[in-house]
Amino acid sequence: MGVFGRLKIFITDSVLWFFWFPFRGVARFLPLKLLYFIAELCSYCLYYGSAKIRALTYSELKNCLGERLSEQELWRVVRRSFEMDMKRRCEDLILGRMTKDAVEKMVAVEGLENIDNALAKGKGAIILLSHFGSYFMVLPALGFRGYRINQIGGSPVLKHHRPIHKRIFEAREKEYSSLPVKFMRSDTDVKAVVRALQRNELVAIAFDGREGKDWVKIKFLGRTAYVGQGPVRFAAITGA
Repeated sequence: MGVFGRLKIFITDSVLWFFWFPFRGVARFLPLKLLYFIAELCSYCLYYGSAKIRALTYSELKNCLGERLSEQELWRVVRRSFEMDMKRRCEDLILGRMTKDAVEKMVAVEGLENIDNALAKGKGAIILLSHFGSYFMVLPALGFRGYRINQIGGSPVLKHHRPIHKRIFEAREKEYSSLPVKFMRSDTDVKAVVRALQRNELVAIAFDGREGKDWVKIKFLGRTAYVGQGPVRFAAITGA
């Protein structure tokens, strides 16, 4: 690796370290509006400083929605996507210290009657998540409202990452243990998932995740999406 490559990694790791350790300690005490304002400023830096990501985002969006949106509208959505992503990442910084009051101020929930009707059958319920927006916020939003919720995910992918990524993962894992959510792994806790449904609990599964097999191809926004069959199989086995 050349000098510029090492310099880029050093700068990237330094930024990650600053946000996940010194800044995270401060972010917990900031008003939410101020945290979002900082995130918006950072999003401008990322938007104008990452020409490759900006162009790729525009290209993909145009392929999906180019016939429905004008070029000006496409670029507006691209800009907005950077802002939303940065705000979501700032939410990650404070998620481990969330309280019931804070979550209720941040998150509005609609359709809880659907969960209640499903749980009334006594066989648990499976909540399908997708990796759009602040998808992780679903878990504490329901957990702090009194629902017993479990999140099933894949094993951590750290072997190709740098030491800073491992430190961040360990910090997140430690803090998230304080949330009213139980985390399970798809490679080791399959039986535990079935038992959770038998106890009439909620199980959240990202149907567009990287784990799974026998993927089903579907058309989505002019592209081919791969959807896992795991949630449907759990429902068939347990009656959830």
